[in-house]
Amino acid sequence: MCSVGASTTGRRHSRSTARHPREARWGCPVVPELQLRGVHVPLVTPFDERGDVDLDALERLADEVLSAGTAGVVTLATTGEPTSLDDAERDAVVAACSRVCTDRGAGLLVGAGTNDTRTTLARHEALAGVPGVTASLAVVPYYVRPSEAAVVAHSSTSPPAPRSRWSRTTSPTAPGGD
Repeated sequence: MCSVGASTTGRRHSRSTARHPREARWGCPVVPELQLRGVHVPLVTPFDERGDVDLDALERLADEVLSAGTAGVVTLATTGEPTSLDDAERDAVVAACSRVCTDRGAGLLVGAGTNDTRTTLARHEALAGVPGVTASLAVVPYYVRPSEAAVVAHSSTSPPAPRSRWSRTTSPTAPGGD
């Protein structure tokens, strides 16, 4: 995850081309009240022998990593198989992790980005009402390898829901990758 204004290595960008005080280099809205602290462990999405998402195993996994002292979990990021899940499965994964994180008072980051800006925005907006979700993650559109201007346009479109907080994640092979 790359927080606004910082690279994936934790270094601040050397220069800012922000057009507005609430925009960072890539046009992402700055959410000053969102301050993640501690380790947030990315979870895999476990499957059972039939190929269905194993929600009980997922809840146990989330509980185990939180019991080990992590500040929160990340679900549906690249290790969580988000592109292999349908909408109902993604919703079930988020609900299971939401239950565990809410019960434990832990942070929950949810990967909601895709290579389509409209779908990305809809997924981010849908997470605004989910208990326990600290923030949702967006990616630079993959496969289509957008220009830098297209990355800025994608990143500067923020979800309209007031509780939605999102952070841009990067891929080293994508334009704009830190």
